[in-house]
Amino acid sequence: MEYLFDQWNGISRRIEKENVLLMLDYDGTLTPIKTRPEEAKLCEETRRLLKKLKKKTALAIVSGRSLEEIKELVKIKNIVYAGNHGLEIETGKGKFVYPPALEVVPIIKGISERLRLSPIKGTQVEDKKFTVSFHYRRVSPQEIKDAKSYFNRAVSLWVREKKFEVRKGKRVLEIRPSGWDKGDALKWIWTQLGKYLFPIYVGDDRTDEDAFETLADKGLSVLVARRKKRSFAEYHVRGVKDVERFLEKLFIVLNQVDGGRKSTF
Repeated sequence: MEYLFDQWNGISRRIEKENVLLMLDYDGTLTPIKTRPEEAKLCEETRRLLKKLKKKTALAIVSGRSLEEIKELVKIKNIVYAGNHGLEIETGKGKFVYPPALEVVPIIKGISERLRLSPIKGTQVEDKKFTVSFHYRRVSPQEIKDAKSYFNRAVSLWVREKKFEVRKGKRVLEIRPSGWDKGDALKWIWTQLGKYLFPIYVGDDRTDEDAFETLADKGLSVLVARRKKRSFAEYHVRGVKDVERFLEKLFIVLNQVDGGRKSTF
């Protein structure tokens, strides 16, 4: 996996010939990871850049947050939003929800209520209707093991029944319905908007690896990480500032082609 800007000349030549489907994660990609999820706000400069790219690409935000929350955070109309790692997706043509997710809403609510009873100081429960995230970023190092154990005990029954799976992120554990991930969401969005599009996916977390693996040899995949690590991504950038730099360069390339390509959304 190479540093994206070391190979930019070749990458730009690939992109300039294509109609681009640009898919971006939110936390850790467009905004820095924060101690509290509600503190991760999109800066106006990045929002303006995304609005410019919206005119040149088919733009999608693919996040682990709920659909309504990610729409409120990004606040850009007429783009694709995928919430809960793609369990719910909204396009200009309507809304899709992964069918098994609809069946588990009452169970998710019960799991959420149980997790809120955690005696470990600093844990935070995020009920996203179809999934539940259990954050332990503010837990003291001495109690992190206890926090993880409490989560595993709380969800063990449902995981054993194979209807749910647990995913690990950056200081967060999440339980969600089995059988659908960001890779599946990527394929669904790509099919809906047109397989002729050249897909680009940028993300920073373990959940984004499903999308990277799906894109192998089919588009451009970029991991956001301070240093190289094992990943299905083709390239990496070193942080949110690098992502902004990439988006700026992408806009310049697309804007130079035939006076600027129009959005395909």
